[in-house]
Amino acid sequence: MSLTAYAQEQPRLEVSPDGHSLQWSNGDPFFYMADTAWELIHRLDREEVDTYLKLRKAQGYNVIQTVVLSEFDGLNTPNAYGDRPFKGNHPSTMAIKDGEQNDYWDHIEYILSRATEMGLYVGLLPTWGHFWNDDNSFFDKKSAAQYANYMAGRYGKYNVIWILGGDRNPKNRAKEDIIRSMATAIKAVDKHNLITFHPGGWQSSATWFHNDGWLDFNSRQSGYQREYNSHIETYKNYLLEPTKPVADIEPQYEVVKDHDPFGKDYSTAADARRSIYWAAFYGACGVAYGH
Repeated sequence: MSLTAYAQEQPRLEVSPDGHSLQWSNGDPFFYMADTAWELIHRLDREEVDTYLKLRKAQGYNVIQTVVLSEFDGLNTPNAYGDRPFKGNHPSTMAIKDGEQNDYWDHIEYILSRATEMGLYVGLLPTWGHFWNDDNSFFDKKSAAQYANYMAGRYGKYNVIWILGGDRNPKNRAKEDIIRSMATAIKAVDKHNLITFHPGGWQSSATWFHNDGWLDFNSRQSGYQREYNSHIETYKNYLLEPTKPVADIEPQYEVVKDHDPFGKDYSTAADARRSIYWAAFYGACGVAYGH
């Protein structure tokens, strides 16, 4: 099916009437089942993208979580085609090659179009957290809004779930307002796709943004400890008013060596499954797998 035909037929994602889950606009339930692929945009070429997306579609995932500006030197280390996102590392100057379909932003469009054609959503982080939350960060409130406006205008037509944040907790109100400026800019352009926030470890978006109208659902990073004990925090988010869905978008990763109270070398597949099941049993509208 072509992208145009798919877009015409595809119902939109929305929050359910009871406020606890996600659903299609036709009323069918949607459980957010994500795979974590933070470096997808930064490292894979188009052939690899196709292979990866086809595999995850076959495995039953419906969301792919990735980030536009990578945690790992996302400004200076080029993508698979040798392209960088900005000219002179200036946040308002995208490195766009006129008349060619092979710059950094074209590659993102290719990924989003292929995912949409396959019926997958991309949980798209415009930027990793240190680019807006560090001292003397790359983005300030104004440039973050301009950047988010560009993202929404170019990519809002695809199956996107906007995920602001990027593994950081706002260190002060000024940093919170950078996120709010991004959210406002996205909502002004993209009237359909949902928005959430990806916090740091053992935290929830509800801590800072639960009462913000732009936050469609809360997201948690329940942490990597094998002795998983974050389910009660998911339930606390479930009980908050106004009612909003909550997803655990970064739980226990499989084969992670850190944060291991049992003294074993690595977390296991069983550890990852346990955290995912417990999140769902305590009311989460979705979960993510990570390796």
